[in-house]
This record gives sequence, C-alpha cells and structure tokens, in this order.
Amino acid sequence: MKLKLKNYDHPYYCSEMNYFVSPKDDNWGSRKVFKNWKAFDEAWDLEHLDIDMNLIFRWDIWERDEAGFGLSLYMMHQRKGAFRPIEIETIEKKDLEEINNYLREHWIRLQQMWNPISVIDESTYKVGYTKK
Repeated sequence: MKLKLKNYDHPYYCSEMNYFVSPKDDNWGSRKVFKNWKAFDEAWDLEHLDIDMNLIFRWDIWERDEAGFGLSLYMMHQRKGAFRPIEIETIEKKDLEEINNYLREHWIRLQQMWNPISVIDESTYKVGYTKK
C-alpha cells in the first residue's frame, strides 16, 4: 500500500509526549517538532540513522484544517529505553514516496522482531533505507 494524504484511523492513540520526561527537557525522550519532512531528514540524517536504535513503531498522518497535512512519528530508542514522539508540521504530496520508503523499513524491522509468531517469509525482506 502507498501512503496518501489523508487521515488514518488507528485503533488507539499514542501519547504526544513522553510521560517520564519534562516537555522542557531536550534529551532522549523529549518531543521534537520539525517544520517539514526535509527538516526532519536533515536533522536526523535518515539514510544513515540506525533503525534498531531509532525504531519507528507507529505513525499518524493528520489533517491540519486548511493548512494541509502533518505527520506524527513515534520512535523508540531501544538501547536507551526512551520513547520519543516526533511531529512534522507539514508534509506534501511530493514527500509521500520517501516517507513511504522510510516507514516501510521500520515495518519490516517490526515484522522481523515478531518473526517467531508471525507468518512472514523473512527471505523476502531487505532492510536498509535509501532515498529514491
């Protein structure tokens, strides 16, 4: 499935902040906000970001009234045990293919982690995000 600019209805919400971290803190678990996908990519250097230490376990696309669409990412820094919510204020149609490719890598990793009880064929998956 390819992403589209529309609201996605997930069965449950995810907190927009880490309960254990003050919103004023700028550390591993603090909420980060980026103006757009490009700003997020440049800040995190997505092509070289370690997926195991910065695992996206959930995402939400949401409508910003007439201002377009935004994207929320929910990241787990597994080694640190820190949950980090990320907000990208504006995403555009031109960003969707890259966002789709990025999120797909995280979906593949989640399936691999759950492999002992899943029905996936691990040989069909390749991990390694690259921009297209």
